[in-house]
Order: sequence, then structure tokens, then C-alpha cells
Amino acid sequence: MVISALLGSCSDTIQPIISSAASAKQAWDKLSHTFASSSRGRIIALKTALARTKKGSNSITTYLAEILGIADDLALAQNPVCDEDLVITILNGLGLEYNELASAIRVRTTPLPVAELREILLELESRQQEQTAATESLIPAVHATSLTSHYASAARGTAGTYDRRQSSRRGRGGRFAYSGPQSNTNIICKFCDNPGHDVKVCRKLQRFLRDNNISQSASPKVNHTATSSATSRPQWLFDSGASHHVASDVHHLPTYTDYGGPEEVQLGNGSDHGGVSDAARGEP
Repeated sequence: MVISALLGSCSDTIQPIISSAASAKQAWDKLSHTFASSSRGRIIALKTALARTKKGSNSITTYLAEILGIADDLALAQNPVCDEDLVITILNGLGLEYNELASAIRVRTTPLPVAELREILLELESRQQEQTAATESLIPAVHATSLTSHYASAARGTAGTYDRRQSSRRGRGGRFAYSGPQSNTNIICKFCDNPGHDVKVCRKLQRFLRDNNISQSASPKVNHTATSSATSRPQWLFDSGASHHVASDVHHLPTYTDYGGPEEVQLGNGSDHGGVSDAARGEP
């Protein structure tokens, strides 16, 4: 009956070891000799495995189960590990996040039981998991805020680029005025006949006026009257209130002087007259 109970309680891999036993004592002795009397090499291997076991990414429960399992194997091999050595082994296998706890335990004056250390580690792991979960819950909100700011800045930059492109298109299309600097190569000065500037800003004219002591601000303003270009002979209007008159033919004027100022006179036919050689002024 006892042999049958032993065979029934053993696994399929162990049953062949005691199946040939004639008595219950013989079966028990075979089991004790096979598993209880471990060799010296196995004990060294178990101690090495115990020293090399680290927590890593495992949970405290998994880590302690592995440590305590090796300690139980050493106890079965008649080489048990005391609680103080087991506590030191457990602390050495923890990560950097447990350094403060390890330092506090090492300065204790009394040994800490393994069961109490297990409870402390489980509570500390639970608090760390709560802090990690709270931090991870803030990451999406911060990320969303960052994305909103990024897209807003990008939208402002895109709008500015679009406006510049629109201004470029409008400038090429010619439908909108461009307020930027424009080329003056098409403008020809009527005083010096040089391109690129108007007579009002002509340096040669300014020098001419300065050399002849002529004040540009005090230059006489011409009050002229329009005459019909269809009349073969110009008709003069006396007492018109004009201080000066302009004539295409100087013989119509009893006295005249050449006008060299910057002002111009536009006639009824659209032609412009100005400068020294284009017009004469005088009094009737």
C-alpha cells in the first residue's frame, strides 16, 4: 500500500526510479539518494545561480519567487541559506530605483526577515507603478499641447508664405500695385537727357541753380491759359491775370528770356515744354 502511494504521488519521470523497489523503505532510500544527496557541483551551481539572479524588468513577485526557489533547492541539498545572506542577495539583485531602500536596510542594527522585506518591496513597487501611471497620463496632454503650438506656428508660417506668393503673383499679373522699389530705367531727365531719374531730382539741375544763385523754391509759378490749337494765329487775352506767358514763337513777345527751371508746361495738344531749349518766357 505504501509503495503504491509513493508511485501514485511521483511524476512519470520519477516513477521508473522506484518502480523496481521491493519495499517502501527501499523506494524511499532511492528517492533520498537521488534528490536529497546532491553533489558538490550542484551546490556550487545553485549558489552561482543565486548570486547572478537579478530583478531586471521582472516584477518583485517573479524575482523573489526565483530567489526563494533556488534557496529551497539549496536547503534540499543540505546547504541552506540563512535569512541575512538571503536578504543581502535580494538587495544586490535590485535595480537603481531601490538604492535608497537598500541603504536604509544595510544600516539597520537588527536583521530584517525575508518575509518583512518581501512586504516592503511589494508596497514600494505598487507606489512606483502608481507614479508611472500618473506620469504617463500627462504625456498625451503635453504632446497634444505641443502639437497644437507646432501646427499654429506652421499655419502662421504657411499664411505668411502664401501672402508673399500672392503678392508675387499679383505683381506679375499687373492688376495690383506693388509698393516695393521699382526700376527707373524708363525715366529720362529732360534737363540732362540721362536715364534713371526725373528732372525734379536732377543733380545737374540742382548744381546749375546753385551756381546761378537761383532758388528753386522761389521759382515763379506759371499761370497759363489754354488756347485752341485749331486757330491758325494764336489769340492773346490781355489782362488775363497771368504773370508770365509761354509762346512757341518768341517773335510774338516783345521781350523774353529763356526759362531754365524744372517746371514743365503741357499744352492742349498733349505736348510737353520745359527746360532751357524748349520754351521761352516773357511779358507781353
